Amino acid sequence: AQVIQKAEFLGNDLKPYKYFPKKKLILFIAFALGNLFTLSLVFLREYIDNTIRNKDDLEMAVSVPVIESIFIKDIHTGERPFWNIESQLELLSGGVPRVFAVISTGKGEYKSFVASKLAKVMAEKGYRTLLIDFNLRAPSIANLIRISHDKGLIDWLSGKSDLKEIIFPSGKKNLDIIPSGKTEIEPLRLIKSEKIIEMVESLKQIYDIIFMIQ
Repeated sequence: AQVIQKAEFLGNDLKPYKYFPKKKLILFIAFALGNLFTLSLVFLREYIDNTIRNKDDLEMAVSVPVIESIFIKDIHTGERPFWNIESQLELLSGGVPRVFAVISTGKGEYKSFVASKLAKVMAEKGYRTLLIDFNLRAPSIANLIRISHDKGLIDWLSGKSDLKEIIFPSGKKNLDIIPSGKTEIEPLRLIKSEKIIEMVESLKQIYDIIFMIQ
């Protein structure tokens, strides 16, 4: 055996090196993983969320152009948005379409109000306009426009009245109304697509524009 170099004692000035735990490193890793998890949840929620929040979301969902957006807070402020719709319809189609179906995803979405406003705008523009209330379970147009009637769409569907007997003037020039009427039986049993098509084709001989609230 051979001694290569004798060991030397350097004293007590060296600080002991701590291998574990490394608190700063652990905190950094925990912070990074927490942020990564949060961002992943945000992106996942956005990816699976199909809520319609704006015009772009709606166009993407229905794959048709959206010509006007009307916010609920602005719905009673005037008829300007509805005049915009009329103008946009003429530009898009080269003339206003003859028949409109006004629908909604649920109750309280102002479809009857919107339909009545659009019908009034079209009537003021000079179009002979008819507003039909197909909402047989929860009719509202007769009360909204305040017309007096004793018959309606249900009476024609059930064969109790002729078509001309269920058309009522609205009190505004160029605008007539077909209210839903009243029934004690299930109203959906009365609706037959062939008869509705026959009615609409007949009314198109009299009116320029027809709004159907469904």
